Amino acid sequence: MRNNPEELGIPKSGMFDLAFFMEKAYGIGDFKNIRSVEGLGHVYCQRVWDLQWNCSEDAHGILRDGQAEHIPVKSLTMMHGGLGLMLAESLGLVTLCFNFPLVGIVQRVLADVDPIRLGILLARRRSSALFLTGPHAPASLQPVDRSRTGGSE
Repeated sequence: MRNNPEELGIPKSGMFDLAFFMEKAYGIGDFKNIRSVEGLGHVYCQRVWDLQWNCSEDAHGILRDGQAEHIPVKSLTMMHGGLGLMLAESLGLVTLCFNFPLVGIVQRVLADVDPIRLGILLARRRSSALFLTGPHAPASLQPVDRSRTGGSE
């Protein structure tokens, strides 16, 4: 999915014909098309949010209005997965990777304002431990040296 725009030939900027690229995404083949349609949803939602809503938190109808009004029903779950990735990616991974000291603040605010996005952030935090390792990872995600702790955390 990460290389989805290049694989499908989606233009690097501007809007594009969603129906055309939906057909291409489904044409990739069984199983791979699931991730491809999700990736298409990610790119499409990102573009609509940026170009039509100017990245406003008031955006709505991204997968109901405009071109999305005519997408196949069978693609809705995957397209919504792409929308979720678009929203969670900017909040979760950027905060975790580049603003780790703010994670606690973001969690407290989301607990009050949007518990669903809090769940997304917490899931991202757990999954980020899989790839955020090494000397530049936040201390809370570093592996525990059990020899220095007597075998316990």
